[in-house]
Amino acid sequence: MKKLLLLFSLFMVGILISSDVLGQRISQFRGRRMPFAKNKRYLSVGFTVNAFNYFGDLTPQSHFASTSVSYTRPGVGVTGMYRMGPRSFMRGNFMWGRLQADDFKADPFGEDSKYRYVRNLHFRNDIKELSLEYVFDFIPHHRTFITRPQLIPFVSVGLAIFHHNPKAKVPSVDAYHYNIGNAQPIEENDLRYGGVSPGDWIALKPLGTEGQYIENSGVEPYSNWQFAIPLGAGVRYRLNRFVDISFELSYHQTFTDYLDDVSGLYVNPEEFGDTPEANLARLMADRSKEPFAALSGEERDLNYIREHINGTHLYGQVPPDFGDLPYELISGYGSRGTEEFPNIRGKDDWDVYLVTKFQLTYIIGTNIRNAKFR
Repeated sequence: MKKLLLLFSLFMVGILISSDVLGQRISQFRGRRMPFAKNKRYLSVGFTVNAFNYFGDLTPQSHFASTSVSYTRPGVGVTGMYRMGPRSFMRGNFMWGRLQADDFKADPFGEDSKYRYVRNLHFRNDIKELSLEYVFDFIPHHRTFITRPQLIPFVSVGLAIFHHNPKAKVPSVDAYHYNIGNAQPIEENDLRYGGVSPGDWIALKPLGTEGQYIENSGVEPYSNWQFAIPLGAGVRYRLNRFVDISFELSYHQTFTDYLDDVSGLYVNPEEFGDTPEANLARLMADRSKEPFAALSGEERDLNYIREHINGTHLYGQVPPDFGDLPYELISGYGSRGTEEFPNIRGKDDWDVYLVTKFQLTYIIGTNIRNAKFR
């Protein structure tokens, strides 16, 4: 669905760009207007205040429009625009913003969402994005910036490169290496988990939570640098001779499924190894048995999870640091499962983030010269 929407949007924007270019050429050929002269072009710079939302594996529901407004996060940016023609601008942007989501927000009684509630994963991810975009105005303006229309609707399309690094919060207790309902405290600078402390936000990529660093796992590590295609629509309002303010909704289609560090299958616990780093990877990869939500600290209904949704089963043997016990796992979570019925951690589909922008720009570069009188 997301890929079809992306292709359709690019197709429509391509038509608008083509019509703009063709329209300018026809106008010049027929002699109805003068070519778009240099004195009508200008440069403007500004800043944006943004709101970031995420769509991916950790949204409350599986459908595309599902998100949690409570996890809308702020962002800021700077922008520069160059007017090229009666309808067109080129725009460069740099933005920083945060994405965040938590399975605890899913409805534990919903037919589909209850499995997300059991999974109990969460993340945050700081996005640093650099983009170049083409902006198409629906209202043409053939004169200088001084007489530009008061209100102009527009659309935009471009290419972006961004850096991301998904993180999650270390829990206050270890529920993975102990039987359900018998979670044990994690100490400050706990050496069993590589020296982390409860409440630390740690990067998930180095842990390889889906087996990225396990030999012959078939899962490759993802890159912290990714590309995206931003598609936007908005309105621009002229405040005065030199200042514009605009509002825009921008859909950013990425080409990665790891904004949230969730994409494929669980890993069998012993495949991580028996090092402190392996203990931490297990702890962060499967959080279905934790008695508390990591972000809010609210209590989770483990009895409901165990008795009415999945039940539990025993698997393998925990490392010696945690006693002489098998792993007690919630069925469908925490291990690969079988070839016929694999335990799915996430759906392999590209993630998306939506940016709501409030932008203020100031026109600084023009070729207009004031008349001189003797």
